[in-house]
This record gives sequence, structure tokens and C-alpha cells, in this order.
Amino acid sequence: NSLSKKNLISKQSPIIYQNNIYQNNHSERNTEVTFWLHRTWQAEFNLAKTIQNILNQPIKPLDINIPDNLNAQQVQAVKVANENAFSIITGGPGTGKTYTVAQLVIALQQAQADSDAQQALGESATIRFSTDSAGLALSAPTGKAAQRMQESLQAALDSAQVEVQLQEAKTIHRLLGIGRDGRPRYHAGNPLGEDIIIVDEASMLGVELANYLVSAIKPGARLILLGDANQLAAVDAGAVLADLCRIDVLQPIHAQLTESRRFHADSGIGKLAAEINKSPADMQQVWQLLNYDEALQFQSVNIQGINADASDIYAEDLDTSVSNAQLENSLSNKKILSKITQNYTQYLNKINLLIKNPIAKSVPETVSLTISDLMSEFNRFRILTAGHNGEWGDHNINDYLTRWHMTQLKLPLGKSPWFHGRPVMVLQNNYELGLFNGDIGICLQTQQKGEGSRLEVFFENKTQGIAVNLLNDELIATAYAMTIHKSQGSEFDHIAITFDNSNSRLLSKELIYTAVTRAKQKVSIYSTKRALQKAVQTPTQRYTGLALQFQQKG
Repeated sequence: NSLSKKNLISKQSPIIYQNNIYQNNHSERNTEVTFWLHRTWQAEFNLAKTIQNILNQPIKPLDINIPDNLNAQQVQAVKVANENAFSIITGGPGTGKTYTVAQLVIALQQAQADSDAQQALGESATIRFSTDSAGLALSAPTGKAAQRMQESLQAALDSAQVEVQLQEAKTIHRLLGIGRDGRPRYHAGNPLGEDIIIVDEASMLGVELANYLVSAIKPGARLILLGDANQLAAVDAGAVLADLCRIDVLQPIHAQLTESRRFHADSGIGKLAAEINKSPADMQQVWQLLNYDEALQFQSVNIQGINADASDIYAEDLDTSVSNAQLENSLSNKKILSKITQNYTQYLNKINLLIKNPIAKSVPETVSLTISDLMSEFNRFRILTAGHNGEWGDHNINDYLTRWHMTQLKLPLGKSPWFHGRPVMVLQNNYELGLFNGDIGICLQTQQKGEGSRLEVFFENKTQGIAVNLLNDELIATAYAMTIHKSQGSEFDHIAITFDNSNSRLLSKELIYTAVTRAKQKVSIYSTKRALQKAVQTPTQRYTGLALQFQQKG
């Protein structure tokens, strides 16, 4: 057999990999050729070429005082990120990715303070990173992920008693200045000015956005990708983080963190996530955890109503040990949904109090405290769905919870989708309103002197409400339930995961792992045994060419 490899960084041809197999008489028996859509090939080609160029950039390591509470993996990750212009730090939830990169931020702050002192500006001068000058840029694919990253990093700096006030973390689109035409303001010819660019939730990066990002890094700057390679890949083409983690030439700049501080050794959620990640997964162990761990719950949903097609009723769900009578006496899906709904009761109680005592917009401090309290309560629980459609999709569940909400509060039913207490999620960036994909808000009745009451939506970390007439269905969706894809970058105390056999095409190991790891305290799964087993045993397969782009002549 003869394997022919081409130098993929020097050849600009979409037919880039050829495998020629010869028989003993040297006659060619088979030829395999890989083809790309040119746009995808170009993005992968440029991404690989630019990463190699960044890796060849000389970097002056910062002086870093490694704290004693870092484990060996975190120490290695700090070293990798400090000594290389491009680095990847991966790990599951609670493994300390953000705390680890905080050490670099502290070192950069100290370096800037020393530089200022040398210029007679005073060593005690407050250092404030600015996205308009050399310093630090924090970014993530979605607004929600960017916000959580900033909060986590600020908390890490505060715990280290380092006085650094971080500037606002941005979505990658906003960082690069990508406008309506899809073209970035910052690129190779006009690079970003920051010395360190940290990108969280890098598993959500598609190949084209990743290409734009690496192209905008100035010579001598550091780009650090953080993420969990086991999570869902991007909605767009490519599986950039997972691909990069598997490329041999990039292993020296990849640090993996496996010791979770969120999930202790006996944590049911941590154990379930680990079992799901195994290849192949041990379903017997998965069921053992779901049946006996207090932090985990599995409720089999009624499958009798699915298409009334016998082909959808699987043997696993109709176990011979369960009689037809028992099935008929099982909880109906409507009763299950009613049970799930009760997790929002405390949130609804807080909303009800604000009907009697509407927010007084004339007191911003009160507004801020009220919104913070409501968000904290709302984020205790969330329903995560495999998809939008079907009985267990977010559309149906949000409709059910909307009716429940309005009935409980005795709100009048009308044609408008807006009502007091409606939780919403932003579906796309709106720079004019300062809203970003994934942002969560709550619609509230407000009281203003001389104006009477009106409905406004308040978003996290914003004291000013936005009038509901400025928000339409293309921008906003009800958010009692959201898809697992949309939940990436978020955390909740308790999550309910819903799906059934009708979601078969959407189910994967990465989907369930992503959902389970959104929870901090409790996971409840509402599904069929067949659907859960299919999900846990189906790894996502994406056919990409990024690894081939890094190959060189043998």
C-alpha cells in the first residue's frame, strides 16, 4: 500500500488528499479523493496556516507567581499558555479553566503596573484593561457565555485580592466588529490591539468564525482557547475545538484539566457525565446512577401517543416485566409536565408580589436589586429540550407554561405575547438595543409617575428596561424551556432534560453530556429508555478536513 500526502499548507487546491492503493503487480486498485466545498476548504486552509504562523511567533513569558492552590494540571496549563502564542485549555465544568487563566491576567496586570512605574506614573496606579489599547480581551461565541466568563474571571481575581476591573467581555462578532455584511473590521491587515485574547466556550466555534478570529491576532499577542471538547460542536460548519485537540502537532500547546472542583468524587452528576463520555458508554452503569443517586432522576414518559405507530414503540420501553395495566396507570405526559412546572412556583410567587408593588423606575438601586433577585430565582431551574418541535420540544413546553403562568396569576388572555413575568431569551444580536444572542430577560409591569403602568423587559446587569414594542418574535422567545444548544455557557441549580423517540435524529452523546453538565445540584431526565440509550450510545460524527490541513510531507 502506498499513502500519498500533499503539503496542504503550500498547495491551494480543493482536491487535497489522495490515497492510492496498489496491488503486488503495481497496478492501481483504488483511489480515494477528498473534496471540499471551496468556501469550507478556504476557511480550513486559512485557519491551519494562520495557527501555524501564530505558533512560530516569539513570545516573552510573563513573570507569574503560581499560587499554592493550583493542582499539577493547572500549573502545566499556566505554563503552556504563558510560553506559547497560541494555546488550548480544555476541561469539564468546575475544572478551573477560568481560574487558571486568571494567573496570566494577574501577571499581565503586574507587567503593566511595572511599566507604568518605570514611566514615573506611580506603582500604585490602578490598572484598567481597555479594549481600545494593549491589554486583555475577553470573548465568547454568545453574549450569555461572554457574561458568565467575565463574572467567573472577575471572581477569581477578587478571590486573589487583585484589584483589576475588567472591561466588558464581548461576543466574538462584536470583538471583531463583524457587521451586517458579515465582514470583520479587525483582520490580518488591521489586527486587534490586545496582548492577550481569551475565548471561552470554544466548542461553539465554527470554522469560518474561528478563521476570522485567528486572522485578527497581532504578532506577539497570545490567543487562548478555553472549552470542553466533549460538548456539542458549533451550529455552523466544523468542529474546531475537537479537531484541534486531536491534531498531533498541537499536543504540546494543549493542556487538559480533569480534576473537577464542582463535582466531588461522589457527585452523581459528575459520575453520570463521565459515564456518558466513555466510549462505549456502559448503559448498565448509567441506569444504576439514575436509579439510585439522589442528585439524579429518570422519569419514563408515555409513548402511547407518539404517531400511533407501533414502529415507534420499542421493546426496551415495553419491558416484559411491565404489564399493560401498569403502563396505562403510569403518569400521563400532561401530569409529568404539570409536575415539572412546579419547579417555577417560587419564581411565580416573586412575580406575583410585583403585581401588587410594581417596580419604581425612579429608584435605580431598587430596580437593580429586584432584577438580580428575580434572575437568581429564575436561574435555579431550567427545562432543556433536544429540539424545538414535538410534545417535548421547547415550543410546546413554553406554550404550556405560558398558560399555567397566566392562569395562576389570573392575567387576562389576549393576542399579545407579552405579560407580566414572561421570561425571554434573545435569539440574535441587536447592537442598537445592546442585546446579544443568549441574553435572558424578564418582562415586568412598571410604574412611572405621570405615565401609569407599562410592560418593559429587564435584562441581567441592566437597570434600564426596554419597552416591549421594540422587541419582536424574531428577536425574542419565551424561555421557561430552551434547547440544549442554547443552554451552552449557562449554569442552573436544577435542570430537567426532555426528549423522546421523535427526537431520534437530534440525539447524541455530546447533546446529553452538554445538558447534564449545565446542572450544579440536580438532573432530572424525562424521556423514554430507548431514546436515552440511543443518545448516550451515539457519538456525533462531523466530517471535517482541518486535521488534513496540518499534515506535511512524510
